[in-house]
Amino acid sequence: MRDKSYFVTSWVTTAVCLLAIVELSSGERTRQQFFRTRPQDKFVSEGGRAIISCVIGNLGGRVQWTKDGLTLGYNRDLPGFKRYSVVGTDESGVFNLQILNATLSDEAEYECQVGPNGTNKAIRETARLHVLLPPKKIEFLGYREGSQLVVQDGKEVELSCRVADAKPKPDIVWFISGIEVTKGRLEDKETEGSSDKRTTLTSTLKFRPGIADNLRTVRCEAGHPALPDASLATELQISVQYPPGSPEISGYTPGVALKKGDRVPLNCRSRGGNPPATLTWYKNGERIDSSYTNIKGGSSNDYEFVAQASDNNAVYSCHAKNELLPEPLTADIKLSVQYAPEKVDIIGPTEAETGDILSFECITSESNPPVDIWWVVDGHPIKGNHTRSTPSHSGGWITSTNTTVAVGSRDKVKSIQCHSINQAVKATKVSTHKVGVLYPFEHPQIVGYEDTTVLVGGQVAKIKCTAKGGFPLATLKWFHRNKEVYSEYVMGDNHASATLIITPNMTDNAAVYRCVATSRASEPKEASVRLSVNYAPTKVGIKVTPEYLTEGSEAQLECESSEANPAATVVWLHNGIPLNSQLTTRPGSYGGKVTLATYRFKVAQQDDGQVFTCKSTNEMGEALDAVTLSVAYPPQFPDLESPIEVVENSALTINLTARGNPSVMEYMWTSPSGVLLGPNSELLSVEHGILNITKASVEMAGTYRVHVNNSEGADQTNFHLDVLYAPRISGLTEKLETSPGDSGSFQCVFKANPIKYDGIRWLKQTENGLQELEESVRLSMDWREAGANTVNARLVIRNITEADMGVYVCALSNGISEEVRKETYLIVKSSPKLITTGHRSAAGPSETGRLVCLAQGQANITFSWKRIGADNPSGPKYEFITTQINPLTWQSEFLIKGVDPSIDYGTYQCTARNDIGLAKTKIIFQALSKPEMPSDLRMINVTGDAVELAWTPGFDGGKEQLYRVKYHRKTPGSLYKQPKYYDVYPMNSTKVLITGLTPASSYMFSIQALNNIGESQYTSDLQINTLSGPGGLTSNQPLVDGLTDGGSSTGGFPIIISVSIGVCGTLLVMFAVTFGFCMVHKRRMEKHATASRSCSSDSTKSANQDGLFNGSQGTSCYNDTLSEETMSSISEKSGNSFINPHDGRLAAGMPHLMGEPYRPSAASTYLTDQQIGGVYSVEQGREIGFTSAQLPLAGSSAGSHMAEDTESQYADGLRRQAYIQTLASKPDLVQIKGDQYNISAIGSSISYPNSPVNEYLETGLHNGHDQGELSGHVTPASIMGGDMVNTCPAGHFLSNSATLGRMPSARFGSRKSPFQVVIPGQNNNPHQSNTNTYISSGQELNPPACSTPQNLAAQFPILTGLASPNRNIGEFSTFGGHGHPMMSGPGGSSLLPAHLSRLRGEEPNGHLV
Repeated sequence: MRDKSYFVTSWVTTAVCLLAIVELSSGERTRQQFFRTRPQDKFVSEGGRAIISCVIGNLGGRVQWTKDGLTLGYNRDLPGFKRYSVVGTDESGVFNLQILNATLSDEAEYECQVGPNGTNKAIRETARLHVLLPPKKIEFLGYREGSQLVVQDGKEVELSCRVADAKPKPDIVWFISGIEVTKGRLEDKETEGSSDKRTTLTSTLKFRPGIADNLRTVRCEAGHPALPDASLATELQISVQYPPGSPEISGYTPGVALKKGDRVPLNCRSRGGNPPATLTWYKNGERIDSSYTNIKGGSSNDYEFVAQASDNNAVYSCHAKNELLPEPLTADIKLSVQYAPEKVDIIGPTEAETGDILSFECITSESNPPVDIWWVVDGHPIKGNHTRSTPSHSGGWITSTNTTVAVGSRDKVKSIQCHSINQAVKATKVSTHKVGVLYPFEHPQIVGYEDTTVLVGGQVAKIKCTAKGGFPLATLKWFHRNKEVYSEYVMGDNHASATLIITPNMTDNAAVYRCVATSRASEPKEASVRLSVNYAPTKVGIKVTPEYLTEGSEAQLECESSEANPAATVVWLHNGIPLNSQLTTRPGSYGGKVTLATYRFKVAQQDDGQVFTCKSTNEMGEALDAVTLSVAYPPQFPDLESPIEVVENSALTINLTARGNPSVMEYMWTSPSGVLLGPNSELLSVEHGILNITKASVEMAGTYRVHVNNSEGADQTNFHLDVLYAPRISGLTEKLETSPGDSGSFQCVFKANPIKYDGIRWLKQTENGLQELEESVRLSMDWREAGANTVNARLVIRNITEADMGVYVCALSNGISEEVRKETYLIVKSSPKLITTGHRSAAGPSETGRLVCLAQGQANITFSWKRIGADNPSGPKYEFITTQINPLTWQSEFLIKGVDPSIDYGTYQCTARNDIGLAKTKIIFQALSKPEMPSDLRMINVTGDAVELAWTPGFDGGKEQLYRVKYHRKTPGSLYKQPKYYDVYPMNSTKVLITGLTPASSYMFSIQALNNIGESQYTSDLQINTLSGPGGLTSNQPLVDGLTDGGSSTGGFPIIISVSIGVCGTLLVMFAVTFGFCMVHKRRMEKHATASRSCSSDSTKSANQDGLFNGSQGTSCYNDTLSEETMSSISEKSGNSFINPHDGRLAAGMPHLMGEPYRPSAASTYLTDQQIGGVYSVEQGREIGFTSAQLPLAGSSAGSHMAEDTESQYADGLRRQAYIQTLASKPDLVQIKGDQYNISAIGSSISYPNSPVNEYLETGLHNGHDQGELSGHVTPASIMGGDMVNTCPAGHFLSNSATLGRMPSARFGSRKSPFQVVIPGQNNNPHQSNTNTYISSGQELNPPACSTPQNLAAQFPILTGLASPNRNIGEFSTFGGHGHPMMSGPGGSSLLPAHLSRLRGEEPNGHLV
């Protein structure tokens, strides 16, 4: 009774408070949210910034924007839309949509939507964004930018201007010289642009330019609203063509005489003309200059030259011409030039005798005017006879005259001069002529050699012969034995000389040379000289007796020197040492002496090949020669160290050429096998004493024997050949299959020469590459020799674990070549182990995507693929290729043909299975993108001028990538840096050598990756110091256009209302605590009283209250749908949506999964004011629906972790609508045959795929079942622990409660089995004797009763129907939770199997309750 009275009092107090609040706030209740500033249509230029205003007054609901029906989300940053953001604050009610760098894709209808809240109704307003596209190009058709419009005077022309690709249509205005032109403009023509919504406009102007329009500018200008500050224009210059004026010549006055050498500046000018005239100078009809220039008003050609005699009477003409003249216009002048004669010639004799009378004539070359001529003889002027002037063909004059001269007795030379004088140019030309009078010369004299002079053979000597006087001068020649010899003849003023140049030799000793002088005025005269010459011996002659030398015989060496003066000394030398020789001399042929030296000795074998030298010398020089002795003796082999080593497959030459005389010897080679060797073998051949091995092999090893003989005797020798070779693995354990805990060994048998035991290693393949194994308690290594260079190496592994599984390598080296390696495999019986090969793949639209999954493990690994949150891939679009790479490793390739971005991009799961278990990995398949930034940039090596770098590549974006290194040298105290760049080839390389650096300097290095889509950021700088030797920020914050709400949306409450609310709130809290305590106590009593009552519903509720099954009941199953598909639309255009992990409206403690955007597939848009509930068609005759009365809202039950307001309930209903529509668009998710089903009663119990809390609870791993596959079931009651376990024993569940579970079955192979209905207490798995009951901590664990809130399976015939083989549901899993305090038993011990605490959600792809 006391409790009842307390409840009544509490209810009365609460009612009074609520009535007071309602009364006091009745005025506030009528305030509705409204638009202070409504969205208006906006225009923005491409690349500009657009802000669509939306300001809300009395804000109550949540605000979001949509684009053509596609919701952008509640987060102001609008994840997934990098250029979009909502600026303003919630407090001010400003929700302006800002779009940066606008593109044509942004042109759409945008709606500002405000959701309902309490009494506030949903409101929305739309506005359209128009993106203005400025013209891309303006051009004159047929003309390049900057060219001219060329037209003849008076001709009509049409000019077209095109403005391309503008939105909206541009305006075109014509100007000539800055004045707008409208006359003659034809109708503009519009055409489609290069893409949708763009327009190209063409305007044509027709006009007739005149001379006055020449060089004016015609301008076409485009106007467009996207060009606010400057117009787009193009210009052409008008060029009007017309003929030039006649040429005019200046610079010379006709008739005025010029003098030779005067400079004549002629100028020719033509006025007007377009194009200007070309001016060309001609002389007497021949072109001489075309270098005209254009000047203002015409053209000009200056031709300047120096007047020459050839210019007298010459005609200079100037021709003017342009394209409009059929014939050139001309002007000409004729020059007059005065000049003196170039030369004067005297014709007459050059020799005479006393008493002769001589005649002479003087003739001048051309001159203008004619010249005067005077004669001068021996310095005395005389007048000439018969002077006359005659005109020449070139306009000048030729003058001539003659005279006579007598030769006197005293005359030796007569001087005749002719003087020509041109009075007009003041020039005189003189010519001189000499006449000699004949008389004899004196006797010749020899100079430079006396009787006591001695010449040295081989040295040049000069002897001179001179004859004085006479006319003409004497002619001198030298003779030896009546034969003329060369000499140098020179004539002086009164003498002549001839110099004999001689290099004397032995034959010149006592020889006579004569000098002979001759002249027309005298008889021949001569002088002579006898020479004395000293000379050196020129050669020596050697004779050996006898010719054939043998050991022990007597030999004689004779050396005779050639003639020498004085006599030569002859000596024999051996190894530079003089030998005692006998000398004799005799007279020579030219007055010298011949010397003979004789040496005798006894021959020994050592003298063979010895050199004896004969040397003959005197004070003038020497001569020498040598002889090599040939002594016959038997052959002898050289010493050779044995054994001789050679590396296999290399070449070797062994030279065993014997020493012997005669050198013609016969060799016989015998191989280790006793076979005679010859010269014809390719790999091993002999040639005389040389053995050639082109490619050594092991079979060639052994002892070789060689025999040689010549005519004097024979010899033999032998040697051992040792062939070295790298290790050869002849046997290796192919693979070792074992179980955990066993021991095993690998045997590696090999042959090698030499054998080096420190070169035996065992390696294991790890994630970081091959790593050498070291001996430990579990690992041991040993070896033993088996003879014949054979070794058996062994690796023993004890107590084998799964971690030991992998690739093992037997690695051997002995220094002969690179290390020899061979792989083997240790296979441990265990579930597959996935090898990380990259968790991303990319391909472009319509391409073929390739996802690769590698696994290691026991044989017969199979693979299966699925996309997270979507149907299993099937059909010809997909191809699966499984390949066994080696006994340990298997590869699965998943090919996606004709990639469709809207359905194919996403996260895929690869599952590898064998008889032991399974393993899974996720791979993201995405669009092609720029590559990721490399990582771990590091230095490998550094010298004074080079650095070697390496790095770890990032994801290549689906394209082959190139790396670019940026580096610069750090200069102390300077902030300036000029980076250099180095592109790394070949592509995909991860190492580079940078050269050309400065020693003892500090450099900063960074690297980026590039592909044909884009480039990554550069890494952080890496500072590297070379060795000492060779060997400003801007802000881009979005702006709010001053649109703020002047007051609060809620307004201020009166104080009395605030106080009333505080008091009532306190009373309500006290009431809620008391009521909750009583209800818990009452429920516990009811559970103890009725053991047969279904625990399913209560347990589910309790789990929901305690957060154990968050997401499986009520609204928590739909929270991420709110973030992904938002309130107002479920659209196929949704593209990429994102979950905001900080959204305050998500359930407390809900995991934030969704590794990639969830892409829903819905068919229509649901506005915020639509009614919740209804029936939605799945397929014809198949309906799934719900009513709003059946929605289990979190706010309707006490103790819920999600106390949502009206808006949250409203949004929760939309989430359910979204998922039902998703099922409607994917009928393959529910395959039902038979009668129709209306599942409206289960409305809120259907969870969408990718629920973030869908995780497996597994209990069967200890029985050997696949990890991630449900082989048994755990009841919610058994998980709760405590009293609930005791009150829900096995078999006490209602028979009509059911759940969907996946049955493990071998008939499905690597695929997942279909879900089937599991009834508690029945064996639903034919492969197990008891799949329902498991024992944990002494308690029975039963399958969970997964029911609807009504807990009446009879209301849901679909659940029973799904047990049929033809009624499956694809890829749904059961629900579960981990780590909840209610899963622990007494003392904190876990009530779950030990392995269960390690399980996480293996397949978070949704569930059906």
